Amino acid sequence: MWEDDRLWLPGVLEGKTVAGEFRFAGGRPLDEAEFVDHELEWDASFRAAESD
Repeated sequence: MWEDDRLWLPGVLEGKTVAGEFRFAGGRPLDEAEFVDHELEWDASFRAAESD
């Protein structure tokens, strides 16, 4: 489990929608990077893409 999962996963499992950005510093590959910050928008609305 990633360090940031605790911030969004419980809400998603409850049926909420979320859009977010997570920032990590250093580390390549990413799983060696330090989690430094995040922004979450709960109850985000997503529109289906229009087909041609």
